[in-house]
Amino acid sequence: MRGWIRISRDRIRALLKRIKRPYSELEAWLDIEASVRFSEKPLERNFKGREFMIKEAQMLTSKKEFAQKWSWNKKRVQRFLERLEREKEIKIQSYKGIGLMITSLEYLRLKEELEEIKKRKKSKEKKA
Repeated sequence: MRGWIRISRDRIRALLKRIKRPYSELEAWLDIEASVRFSEKPLERNFKGREFMIKEAQMLTSKKEFAQKWSWNKKRVQRFLERLEREKEIKIQSYKGIGLMITSLEYLRLKEELEEIKKRKKSKEKKA
């Protein structure tokens, strides 16, 4: 079944905060999707003494942060992220001793799809 649903990031974050057990993979994936930058304007951020430019659909984090947040061990986090990358859900850039820059490819696909829908709608309105 194709399509998508629109859910507030704040609502997702609020629901995830209530979890007092290890996250499921769905919850971990939702956490990533709710945490990536959604503004088109890049954000400059100092992370562990290094400057990073965080663009739309990206987040700067670490396996350790995910492990603590999701109540998983680092190995499980690693396997999960690698699988998401193989499945083309995310792209991972590793910075040794610093962390990970994660780009949500799903976010970018949905944004592209929404822009295409808007273009078609405008085109139909012009013809009417």
